[in-house]
Amino acid sequence: MIQPSVLRSWLMKRPRPVMLRLHLADDVVQEMARAEGQSWQDMADSIAAMEPLVVEVLDKDGKLLRAMKPQEEDGDGKRVRDNRTVPLPSALHTDPETARICYMADLLHRAYQHSTDVAYEQTRAAYGTAFERLIDLVERIDSRSTAIETRLERTERAYQQSLQAQIDDAFEQAEQAGIAAAAAQNEGDFESMMLKSFMGGMQSGRAEKGPQKKPPANGKAAT
Repeated sequence: MIQPSVLRSWLMKRPRPVMLRLHLADDVVQEMARAEGQSWQDMADSIAAMEPLVVEVLDKDGKLLRAMKPQEEDGDGKRVRDNRTVPLPSALHTDPETARICYMADLLHRAYQHSTDVAYEQTRAAYGTAFERLIDLVERIDSRSTAIETRLERTERAYQQSLQAQIDDAFEQAEQAGIAAAAAQNEGDFESMMLKSFMGGMQSGRAEKGPQKKPPANGKAAT
C-alpha cells in the first residue's frame, strides 16, 4: 500500500486536480472530489485506506491530468542494496593476504553503505517533515486570509447598510422639517391676511360713515 505522504505529494503537483477517479478491485470505479476545507493529507489518507489499483486526477472539465499505480510505487522510499560479497577469482583462493585485503574492503564497503543510507534516510525524513510543515503553514495562511477577507466584506457591507440608514434618516428628518416650516409659514401668512382684512374693513367702515355733525347748543336743530 502506498504511503499517504507519497500520495499527498503526488496529488499536490501542478496542475492540482479538481476530481479524482479511483479504480478499485473487482472493476469498481469511484470518483472523489475534494471537499471544501479538506486538507490534502486527509484526502491522501482516505485514498490510501481504499487501496486503489489506479488513481487518476482530473481537471474541472473531466480531462485526465495524470495517473499512477500505487502498487508500483516504492512507498517506504528505502533503497534496495545488493550486499552480496564479490566472489574472489579462483587464482586468489590460495593467497591469504589478498583474501584479507578483500575482506577488509568488503567491511569498509558495508560501513560506508550503512552510513550513506542512514544519512540519506535522515535527510529525506527531515526534508519531508519540513515540506509537510511548510504546506500546512501555507494552507493555514490561506485559510486565515480567506477568513479575514470574509470578515472584511461582512464588516464593509454592515457599514454601508448603516451609512445608508443614516442618510435615509437625515433625508426623512429634513423632509419633515421642511414640511413643518412650510406649514408655519403658511399659518403666518394666513394670520397676516386676516389681520390686514380686518384692518381694511375697519378703515372702509369709517370712510362710509363720514364726519359726524355736532348738535346745537340749545338742543334745537338748525333750520
